[in-house]
Amino acid sequence: EIRDEQARARLAALPCELEVREPSEEALLAIKRFAKLTGDLPVLSSVDLRVLALAWMLEKQECDGTEHLRTEPLPRGAAAQKLRLQQRAAAAAVSSEPAPAQRELPTFIESSFGSRAEYEAWAAE
Repeated sequence: EIRDEQARARLAALPCELEVREPSEEALLAIKRFAKLTGDLPVLSSVDLRVLALAWMLEKQECDGTEHLRTEPLPRGAAAQKLRLQQRAAAAAVSSEPAPAQRELPTFIESSFGSRAEYEAWAAE
């Protein structure tokens, strides 16, 4: 941000020329939507949103699309762990490998639930 005369003077003294770019409306909408889903929207300034949107827009241009960018945030906490375990189990079933090691589950249960019974009740929901 260039807010004062001193900053303008430093900018003018740069040995190269800067290209000023503004994010597209599409990029701003994508960033606002994602920030709303993560709960970050209320704490991001308009400058924050524009910088993120510009990065999104440039990524789209350089990579010929946004298919590689997330449109939904990853789940967090216990829901994320449950999803990862389900994905590993599904991958193991497809590749005929054994299910995820049982040593992963006790650590998850101990940190998120009081007992295996509580975990199994939650997982059955």
